[in-house]
Amino acid sequence: ADVSEIYSRPRIAQAAAEHHHGGEQLRPGWSLDLTTLDPVTGEAWDLSRTEVQKRVMKLVETTKPLFLIGSPPCTAFSPLQRLSRHRRNPAVVEEELRAGRVHLEFCMKLYAAQVEQGRFFIHEHPHDAESWLERSVLKVAAMENVNIAVVDMCAYGMKADTGPVRGAARKRTKIMSNSYEVLKRIKAQCPNSSSDKSTHHVHVPLESGKAKRCQVYPRAFSRQVCS
Repeated sequence: ADVSEIYSRPRIAQAAAEHHHGGEQLRPGWSLDLTTLDPVTGEAWDLSRTEVQKRVMKLVETTKPLFLIGSPPCTAFSPLQRLSRHRRNPAVVEEELRAGRVHLEFCMKLYAAQVEQGRFFIHEHPHDAESWLERSVLKVAAMENVNIAVVDMCAYGMKADTGPVRGAARKRTKIMSNSYEVLKRIKAQCPNSSSDKSTHHVHVPLESGKAKRCQVYPRAFSRQVCS
């Protein structure tokens, strides 16, 4: 496959299925997350379990996706969680971070294998997430040809709503990859940074659970990754 996804429903893989380049069609691969079923258990993929992780590693080794797209859970590392930690049970906070690191470190292991075997990965997490300072992430970021680009998702049409009001959701995001071409193409800033005021817009604050509504990539972003 040209594109497979971990911790995601078919999104970029779906865009790959619709993309044609030079007469060739990209080949979509598998997409695994809590909303898709593990054929062995008949239940949602539980990527926190060691035995499931081993099967996924084997799947990657067998199918050899050209690009592996990853977006592990980021809630435990979010700025909002960081601001509220002092008001919460420290044991609960530590358990959430531990669980988040299990998924994050597994993703990094998959990415490292992609790089070492001459293939590519694309990793997405919020711009201000603490996960970018985790040792496992820094280790992959230091690998040869791995770089990071910043993307404002409102530039790709991401929307959110606050009751009756629907507007642009900036959702500043970092994308890490060993593909220079992908990073060059997807890098995009909010139109508000331009001098053309006709393109400016008002952002909807992503608070009180609204960030969850922006977990799905805008279609324009998925298509740009595949371009």
